[in-house]
Amino acid sequence: MSINDEIRKKFDECDLVLICPNKLVYSIALFLTRLVFPVIEFSPLAPVVGYKGEIYAGEELNLAKILLKREYSRGCVLFSDLKYHKKRLDDILELVKTTKAGRYFIRYSIVSVSGVLINMILFYIMYGLLHIWDMLSLSVSIELSILITFFLNNYWALSGRDFHKPLWRRLFGYHMVLFIGMVINLGVYYLLSMAKVEYMAADFLGILIASIWNMYMIDVHVFFAKKPKNKNI
Repeated sequence: MSINDEIRKKFDECDLVLICPNKLVYSIALFLTRLVFPVIEFSPLAPVVGYKGEIYAGEELNLAKILLKREYSRGCVLFSDLKYHKKRLDDILELVKTTKAGRYFIRYSIVSVSGVLINMILFYIMYGLLHIWDMLSLSVSIELSILITFFLNNYWALSGRDFHKPLWRRLFGYHMVLFIGMVINLGVYYLLSMAKVEYMAADFLGILIASIWNMYMIDVHVFFAKKPKNKNI
């Protein structure tokens, strides 16, 4: 059965049919997309798309916009050995630049990078210059960077959203997510330091892995207790 035949068969139950590469690649693409647009349910990179009775490939359809605005009733995903189309990525990048959710992501990313720099600078001062025990220095630097990035996110990066919980509950939820991130950071640092990796490199890799966890849990699972004015954009 051809791809087009598979799509037409699925139109009986879905008005949006995505033909995507293997499940692992699809899952990674969806995970990364939802860091920016949590409301998106399917990967917007599908090279072939069936939409409301028509079949599209390449240039004709802005799949990312359809997914973001929920302009479909039910979606289905089929897997096939296909290459991604550059147009799909271009559409996502355009949404990042033009939508409220994209602007939130850009500002959130700036705050996150600032948090990494604050963390590493404080760690260097406490451990590298003052020679305070490395695990204590790292814990203190992480906690201070958590507090600073929380207030930057609350009053700048994500300030346009309607928060439905008081400040202290947002701070508590933020801490719970980032506390686990701190454990991840410390764990990675400890393992790498035991493997004789240079201490600043070990700290950076720990921060990087913990930051991916933090971004996903805070934004996608709403532990930051935010309620966007428009759930789609």
